[in-house]
Amino acid sequence: MKKVEDLPWSERGSHIGTYFRLTFNETANTANIFPESFSVPKQMAKLIVNSHLLIDNKINPKSERAFILSNNGTINKEPQPITVVVNTASATNNTADILVKDNKIYNNSELIGSFKKSTDTNNITTISIYNKDDSKIADATHSDADANADWNLTTTADGKTTQLLYNSSTPLEKLFKYLAEKGFL
Repeated sequence: MKKVEDLPWSERGSHIGTYFRLTFNETANTANIFPESFSVPKQMAKLIVNSHLLIDNKINPKSERAFILSNNGTINKEPQPITVVVNTASATNNTADILVKDNKIYNNSELIGSFKKSTDTNNITTISIYNKDDSKIADATHSDADANADWNLTTTADGKTTQLLYNSSTPLEKLFKYLAEKGFL
């Protein structure tokens, strides 16, 4: 809860007293809500329900935009539509030539993604993989204590876990090549 007096004149309107700033986590879009009475929690709940903001326990992007605009809010980031990539290339034309430099992933000298590497106290290495737009596409784990352990690769889009053969001479390149050839990177 904040004081209306702290807002710029252009955002205050005729409101006085206090207001709530509602911020959507995924987009950082914001709206200022000026309560009409002391029953604020009930009023906020009704506002969220009447605005159809939640559908199947998720924020509805269209309703979020309408809510922000109707409450004189700020749109920082438009929700991005889900993009489905259909790969129709034959296997012979879909060969990736992967190069890893620092934390960047290149295919035929073109930047296709990046990654973060961490190792926990149990010697489990986790590689978090992102596409070139910095959206997370997968996590891969490998037990450093077992040289014969495979990669456990979990793709973000479908939550599917796949085991891949761990290649000790070029472990990251082989992992990223698989993701590129499957259309994830």
